[in-house]
Amino acid sequence: MKILHINQQNTCGGAAKIANCLVEKLKKKGFITELWYFNKRGDNSNYSRCIYPLLQRCNNNYVLDQISKKIIYYSRFYFGDVSNPFFKSVNKKIKKWKPDIIHLHNLHGGWIDLNSIAELSKTIQIVLTLHDEWIMTGHCAATLDCLGWQSSCSECPDLSSYVALKRPITNKLKKKKERFLSALVKNRGIIVTPSEWLKRRIKDSGVWNGSEIFVIPNGIDTSKFLAVNKDKSHIRKELGLPDHKKLGLFVADGGCNTLYKDFLTLKKAIEMIDLLHAEDFSLLVAGDQIDHREIVKMNNIDIIKLGYLGEKELVKYYSAADIFINPSKADVFPLVVAEAMAAALPIISTHVGGIPELVTSEKMGILIPKQSPTRLWQALMNFLDDKYDYRQMGLNARERVISHFDSDVMVSNYVNLYSQFVRR
Repeated sequence: MKILHINQQNTCGGAAKIANCLVEKLKKKGFITELWYFNKRGDNSNYSRCIYPLLQRCNNNYVLDQISKKIIYYSRFYFGDVSNPFFKSVNKKIKKWKPDIIHLHNLHGGWIDLNSIAELSKTIQIVLTLHDEWIMTGHCAATLDCLGWQSSCSECPDLSSYVALKRPITNKLKKKKERFLSALVKNRGIIVTPSEWLKRRIKDSGVWNGSEIFVIPNGIDTSKFLAVNKDKSHIRKELGLPDHKKLGLFVADGGCNTLYKDFLTLKKAIEMIDLLHAEDFSLLVAGDQIDHREIVKMNNIDIIKLGYLGEKELVKYYSAADIFINPSKADVFPLVVAEAMAAALPIISTHVGGIPELVTSEKMGILIPKQSPTRLWQALMNFLDDKYDYRQMGLNARERVISHFDSDVMVSNYVNLYSQFVRR
């Protein structure tokens, strides 16, 4: 069976991690599979290639690279990201490669042409894994508290939210997505979501009138995460971290400046911690776009900014931390929460999206309402005062991830799905 995975990026981001994982493990199972991408981040050239070779060549020239990125950005910013006339050349390459299945992941970013994919779906089985809410909205990837997606998205309250637009054409874009989904329905396309929450969201939106929406939770390689549950002194010494303090860990693409992960609420909660407890706590922040580690003071608490961390580096910081803090406004199925659980970290997180499907009880973490600094502060205080058996909570969290969200389980579920629907 030949399976072609296509994603916005080859590495970085949750969708890319899942696509990479599937390709690597499917290859080991004997499948012929590749990952085609639009935007190169990192190197995994053994099984991936850029769908637009000209862009790949531009990457090797700084001036051309900057020009091409600006053209793409402003084109998407002004016209939306459901159409791309250059994708016709990709269609020809796909037909030449002759996959049995095209497995689509993150569709936004200006690289896709939905009409072309709809045309391909007439002869090739399409599997679309949704990693966010973009397919059912006029432009945004997370609806938050907006209800416009329930109707027409005709008057968007925030065109600047990701994925940003310059013009109020959200109703037009939503209709194009709905026509695309109608074509998938007609041609027996398959939709997969990583959480029951997103499945309900899609069904409630009314944009999908096809067959059952399949739920296949995201999976991670749990063998990479060691349960350093007691003595963390060795790994902290290696990383240059304080050994006498309790360490919280916050991870987000963009670090302190991220929108959806809501560092602002965490900041407000930290500012409420009294000075006595502040002496016993430091916060690690991964994801800021900085060149070197920075330490800033916030209410006499060290905020240690680690910058962007690769996978191997991040695993070490999971092992060094005592608790994982995720005050998110929106999350479909956050891989960072699953990874922290695999590293035996207890979780303090908001009760949004698919997170309650990961953290199912207080035996493995504490869930609080979103944008609630007081509730987050209380959870942090309980942690600092040892009100719970946090070590056991971490072990419970690790056990759940290993049994339910290991990548081998995810791959097995996808293989079963492919086998059901591949066109002979």
